[in-house]
Amino acid sequence: MKEYTRFYETIRVFARIIVPLLIKLRVIGIENVPKEGPVILVSNHLNWTDIPMIGYKVMRRTHFMAKAELFQKAPLKWLVIGLGAFPVRRGEADRQAIKQAEEVLKAGQVLVIFPEGTRSRTRQMKAGLPGVALIALRSEAPIVPVGIYGSERFKLWHIWPFRTPITLTYGKPFTLTREGRRGRGDLQGQLDVIMRHIAELLPPQYRGIYGEGGGVTAAPAAPASLPESTADQAAPVVLADGVAQTAASAEEEAMETGAAGGSGE
Repeated sequence: MKEYTRFYETIRVFARIIVPLLIKLRVIGIENVPKEGPVILVSNHLNWTDIPMIGYKVMRRTHFMAKAELFQKAPLKWLVIGLGAFPVRRGEADRQAIKQAEEVLKAGQVLVIFPEGTRSRTRQMKAGLPGVALIALRSEAPIVPVGIYGSERFKLWHIWPFRTPITLTYGKPFTLTREGRRGRGDLQGQLDVIMRHIAELLPPQYRGIYGEGGGVTAAPAAPASLPESTADQAAPVVLADGVAQTAASAEEEAMETGAAGGSGE
């Protein structure tokens, strides 16, 4: 995947000037993001501003999936490509998007996914889609859960001193452990592990179906250690709806052909 480093760094410079004028950002646990190696950042989704905010304080470059429609016309196409996006076709089996996500992780980079697929209009967490679990299991990459709240109140005209307060919390990294039969049921259980980690970082009123007693109990997740060294810088990222459906379909088809599992192709 081609990197547009100069363009990306230019956007980051503008963001560091503009964001403090619009947002009163509180960041907790940023040290939990590994400084090197592959990692998946997973977050709840409340507003379009979540996309740049997730990577704003992460000192590494990151990549994200975006709906294919954004890549049809310039200059929007070049903007999202320059920021590290790659397309996913929603509502169909897009194996190329899954492969691209795995290649990002194989290259030791950062991938950010919003497992709910779309923004929550009620601020409460919705049911996640299992694609993120498949990508995490196949890549064996550590997962860092991220909880964001306050962004649902963001308005562009709320500038200093009426900035929007937004809180970002990065949890401890963990990895999924696959137990039992591989299939849609297993992916759903692993997805529940991921979603519960996100919910734990949010106030109770934001947890939705993943509040106390909600969701499905799955196999325990194993903690992941943090590598010790420095790295580059990060960018905004998002997941389009279709990838989770794509991933679940890919897992089922791979099972039928006996080729499921591993860390990618």
